Amino acid sequence: MWAVRSLRSPGALSAPAVTGVMNLRFMSMNESEVHEQIVANIELINASFEFWITGTFAVLVACHFAAEKISPYLYRLIALLYSLLTLTTLLRLFNGTYAAAEYIQRLSELGLPPYPNTIVGAAGPVAHFFMIVIGFFGTLIFAKKSAVSDESNT
Repeated sequence: MWAVRSLRSPGALSAPAVTGVMNLRFMSMNESEVHEQIVANIELINASFEFWITGTFAVLVACHFAAEKISPYLYRLIALLYSLLTLTTLLRLFNGTYAAAEYIQRLSELGLPPYPNTIVGAAGPVAHFFMIVIGFFGTLIFAKKSAVSDESNT
């Protein structure tokens, strides 16, 4: 393990070298750079959510129109891949939200007023989270019922 001096306290040792470099860059950002990073994180959250919605509709359409051709093994594969897509989307949502919160905190450290629409900005990721969780379980239930109802018809 590498011992790297922390940039916050010169005498202390820090394990990850990248953290010190990121903290130095983060602490030296001006107002426009912080706002740019906040917008970039919001775009990451929205792009991830849009990709998840696309995957969700793909699963729903596939299960609706091809229910009679989906074997139990294929259903398990679809459920696994869809679960991984959802997990990845949630991780990106948490990462983007955390990063945006860090940048908003940086604005207050610069002595600037709080980021506009902080309540609205906080409601977006929370709404995304609940839509993803409800949509995930709803999609899996629909897919399973499509496969089961088709098996009962044959």
